[in-house]
Amino acid sequence: MNQLGVLNLPEGLDGAVADRNLISAAADLLRGRILLDPEPAIVPTGFAELFGGPAPPPWSALGRIQRAFGLSRFETALLLTFAAISVDPALAAACAAIQGQSRSGAISFAFAARLLPEARLAAMRPDAPLRLWRLIEPDGPNEAASASLFRIDERVLFHLAGAKLA
Repeated sequence: MNQLGVLNLPEGLDGAVADRNLISAAADLLRGRILLDPEPAIVPTGFAELFGGPAPPPWSALGRIQRAFGLSRFETALLLTFAAISVDPALAAACAAIQGQSRSGAISFAFAARLLPEARLAAMRPDAPLRLWRLIEPDGPNEAASASLFRIDERVLFHLAGAKLA
């Protein structure tokens, strides 16, 4: 409350509150979980660690996307992972290197399954929410869902980060 007794409401209360801090914290966490030295390795990450709690706050952009599209915890964690990789060039490069790819910013389900617990291949089906609503998109040739690379749709990333599209 401010001195007049009026509640200070989060910015953008009429819309979702941007998740810039959540994305940045997720990138910091993931940078420590994707190791290149002495050998490439991925340390699994818990959802609570990634979200900074049991789930994203319901008033956040990620929380609203989770509810609006009926995303599971894994799908929500995967979307946050894609966002973190997209905004952090060092993390994107590490993900590409550990997957043996030259393109950065995209990850496969196989990579995500090593990083995130409770991974479900069904989340990558074309009729599952992430792909049906184009929250993520294939990045490159169509292969088996477990091997295909995917990236976050830039409009979703901008929404999560609080950037307005013209």
